[in-house]
Amino acid sequence: MGDLPVDIVLIRHGESEGNLADEIKSHPREYAGSHGAQQASKNLTISKHTSRFRLTDEGRRQAQVTGKFLKETFGEFDRHYCSEYTRARETAAELNLDAEWSLDFFLREQDLGLERAGNFVSTSSITLRKAMDNDLERRECDEFYYTPTGGESIANTCLRASRVLNQLRRECSGLKVCIVLHGAVMWSFRILIERLNSKQYRKMKESGLEKNFCQILHYTRRNPETGVVGTDFAWSRTFVPWDQKFSQPEWRKVEQISYTDEELIDSVKGVTQMVNNREDELPKNFPTEMPSFENWQEDLKEKLRIKKEKEEKEKKEKEEKEKQQTLRK
Repeated sequence: MGDLPVDIVLIRHGESEGNLADEIKSHPREYAGSHGAQQASKNLTISKHTSRFRLTDEGRRQAQVTGKFLKETFGEFDRHYCSEYTRARETAAELNLDAEWSLDFFLREQDLGLERAGNFVSTSSITLRKAMDNDLERRECDEFYYTPTGGESIANTCLRASRVLNQLRRECSGLKVCIVLHGAVMWSFRILIERLNSKQYRKMKESGLEKNFCQILHYTRRNPETGVVGTDFAWSRTFVPWDQKFSQPEWRKVEQISYTDEELIDSVKGVTQMVNNREDELPKNFPTEMPSFENWQEDLKEKLRIKKEKEEKEKKEKEEKEKQQTLRK
């Protein structure tokens, strides 16, 4: 496998029909005078799969502004990749980078399954409503590993992002790469590159950092102070060109976290244990110290010797018994 690209620039798509429909459903009072908008948002998932959502006019404007910023800040890219979903393809085109784009379905948005449908549909089916309520309860237990009915967890999405990173190693070693994708996939790249755990993912999601449309997340292996290129993505910065107040243009050092034994123990102490052994179920003579490897080998050899002697003795006794029976006949 080759090295990673020197620079990878991740760009979330612009505002889509689905995003606007979510906004209308979340703030019905603001759209109370627009019956057409409310009705259109309710019918959206009935007539369209999420993969076919177009950009809104605002989304196209966001992409055009972002495209100008990319040219001024990054110049030309060596490779361009894009999710197959319509809103991502439209965003890539509106960036106007005069590029050749490779479409990759591994970059598609996280599939929320029944949860996504529940955002739009008023459910009268008792069975479906129970399934949705059960999904919400499971999500509260652990949002990172939670898999919605008919969908995928963010952990599953990370597997797809990992596949893309491996592809970039093969195809784009040492290059500058541009990728248009979706919010959850952008989270997945962050989780993999920065080795974030599930708790850090929840904190990152609550911060709303990747909620902005046409958000740019830039990772580089090049030290911005010395120009030296390292082996891993070690520096990061983020921009929202159409609304600079959400940008964080200062370089941030990427710290890949590891843990000591003590830190791992501390990390599980806050988790309530609900099932345990009874006192009388525990072995009475459980060894507190393990024998050395040499002693363990000797003990094993001795046990095997005894077993072999026993088998040979039983074999001889059986042969002698058969011999006696033959003589009697």
